Parts: sequence; structure tokens; C-alpha cells
Amino acid sequence: MNILITGATGFIGCSFLKYIKDNRLFKNDKIILLTSKKLEEYECVLHKNYTFAKSDFKDVTIDVILHLGGFSPHDNEAQNDVLKNLSSIVNTKYLLDNLPNIPKKIIFSSSIAVYDFLKINEPITELTPACGMSMYGLSKLMQEKILERYSTENSISSSILRLGVIYGGNVEYSQLIPVFAKNIIDNKSLKLFNGGDNLKNFIYIDDINRILYKCISSFESEGIVNIVGEENVAIKDVASMLYKIAQKTPDFQFVNSVIGKFDCVFDNSKMVKLFGNNKINLEQGLKLAYNTIYNKEQK
Repeated sequence: MNILITGATGFIGCSFLKYIKDNRLFKNDKIILLTSKKLEEYECVLHKNYTFAKSDFKDVTIDVILHLGGFSPHDNEAQNDVLKNLSSIVNTKYLLDNLPNIPKKIIFSSSIAVYDFLKINEPITELTPACGMSMYGLSKLMQEKILERYSTENSISSSILRLGVIYGGNVEYSQLIPVFAKNIIDNKSLKLFNGGDNLKNFIYIDDINRILYKCISSFESEGIVNIVGEENVAIKDVASMLYKIAQKTPDFQFVNSVIGKFDCVFDNSKMVKLFGNNKINLEQGLKLAYNTIYNKEQK
């Protein structure tokens, strides 16, 4: 089986490549990376500003595409960067138009940002209407539609994985859990909005990797799946768990939010049915994440 992976140098891409290497997966298959810089251990199709040609694949037939590439905002302002979000839509269409062949399956890393949490008052399922809270969410939704149409027109399998809030590994420090952990390490108070009562959902990076592997290993079409944690937990409780791990006294600074309280609560029964329960619960994951950040800060 020939597997094409985009976004291999991003957070999820790097983590997934390490995961399959450490676990000796796909030993009899070929991994091909569509990337702007060469990774020595893999066969690479190099692009410049996401420009490449079918001939660059050198007669390789692609069986499965794992499309991880695309713009990933690191703050609220970037969520609504029109040009960068638009580039992801254009690049996804360009990818499909310049493949060397029609693959058997496409897997797309979408996002729970396709949901407008301010308008949802019940647990989110795959049937919950998606309309996005930002340009980033809308761009992911547009890419989903492009990929779904391509898959239908060519009678191939597709999986749209709406990834939740990922933590662990080398996730960006701009994310909530790394920010909390670093502030605790630096003895800074944690800023909590609306009493810290907002419910959130987190999934550890190793569970993302496990699900991606399972998805690639099957030519079945999973359709749209919310890839999220199994615990819907208040932000204040997450912060308290991190303080407990650090063996420090909680130091909170409560702030009122202009947006108001909104929850991100999910029903992940479809994910569990397809891929099984997550292997790392929140308590285990927070310990791993905190220790990773702590050790990095000590260097």
C-alpha cells in the first residue's frame, strides 16, 4: 500500500510519523510525503508554495491519502485571517487536481471548529449542524465539502475526522493546557474566564495517532467522525488537576468574558464504535503533558 501524507512537518504530522516509526507500523508499505522540505527517511514529493505536478510522483500509484496539511491558527486573531484560511481551501482543491491517480481512500483532518458552540445547547454529535464560529471553521467546512464531492464523484472511500482540542507531545504553547502548565511552573496565576465553569473536551495526541493508524489501515468509509475526548470537564477542574500534579497551591485570577459562558460538550459514541475507547484518560494525559513541558523548561 502506498500512503501519501500531507502536512508531515506540522504538529500532528511529526507526531504521527514518530508514532508509526516507534511502533514499527506500515513496515511493508510505502510512505510518501508531500512536503516543502525533504525528510531523509522518507520518499518525498517536494512543493514550493504548494505547487507541484503529477509527474513529480514518478509513476507512484497512491492508495490512501492522509491530508493533514493546511493553515493552523495559533490565536483567536489568526482564526479569522481570510487569506491564510482561503489558501487551505485552494491548496486542497489543487491537491485533488494534481494527484497521479484516483486513490482508494482520502482521510482529512478537519476540526470541531466547524461547530458554532455559542448556538449549541446540547451534546454535539456528527448530526449537529455545522456552520463555524470563525473563518478557520468555515474553511475546514468548505474543504470537507470539496473532499466529499470528490469522493462521491470517483466512488472512493472518505473519512472526515473533526479533531478536537489536542494536547500532549510538542503541542504549541499557545494552547490552553500548555499555557496553564507553563504558568504553574513559573509560579504565575492562572486566568479563568466566567469562573472557569466552561466545559471543554480534550484528547491526547497518542489517541489521535492511534485513530489515524486505524483509519489508514481500513479502506472502509467512516464518513464524518468527531475525534474527541471521553470527558467533558470544566476549565477550573483541568487547572486544579494540573496544580495537583505540580504539587502546588491553586492560584486563580477570575475574569469576566465579553463572550459569556459556552460549553464544548460532545457525544463521542460514533468514534468509540469505530475506533474503540481512548487509551489515555485526562488525568494520565495531563501528567504526561505537564512532565513534558516541565522537562523542556528545565533545559
